[in-house]
Amino acid sequence: MQRQNWLNSLPINLRTQEITATNGNKYKLSVVDIAPTAQEFCTPAPGGQETCLINPYLFSQLWLPALAIILMGIGGIVASILGIRHWLRLHTAWTIKVPSNDDDNETQKYILKTSERINIGGDEYHKNTIPCPGEEIRCYLERRGNHLYLKPTKQADIFYRGNELTQEVKIDKNYLTLTYQHNNQDIDLEIQISKK
Repeated sequence: MQRQNWLNSLPINLRTQEITATNGNKYKLSVVDIAPTAQEFCTPAPGGQETCLINPYLFSQLWLPALAIILMGIGGIVASILGIRHWLRLHTAWTIKVPSNDDDNETQKYILKTSERINIGGDEYHKNTIPCPGEEIRCYLERRGNHLYLKPTKQADIFYRGNELTQEVKIDKNYLTLTYQHNNQDIDLEIQISKK
């Protein structure tokens, strides 16, 4: 009833033609033109079925923009997760462990935050100084972001990987061994880096 009222209210152009069948019966064939601005979602079809063309049409028109929106949403979520993870890594203090030369069981621990450095050598009573014989600062362990650098001071010799340290070196591993001389004796300094 409601559907019939809706159809009657539409601007309809009704065309009717009378057809005579071979057996002599007369039938009326009517074609109704409805304005394209008022379309139903599903159109009645013979046999009590409906033909729904709007859903496949909408899908064919909107699948690409919908896919783009979904991919941008997923990309935004992934970028946010990676950004938060990077920010947390930048603000996590690293622990630098150095075994004591005097006692094999004792380990000295130092905290290294972003944009800070630890002296290797120099005044051993300073908070961030790894003690070495002599009063000179031999080099620095310097953290920049999530990277660690070994920076020479050229006040006293120090060796890294068998070569004298003359320029800044990026440290890629979680441990390093430095060698320096004191009283004509080579002394190894082992340093472990924990980034957690």
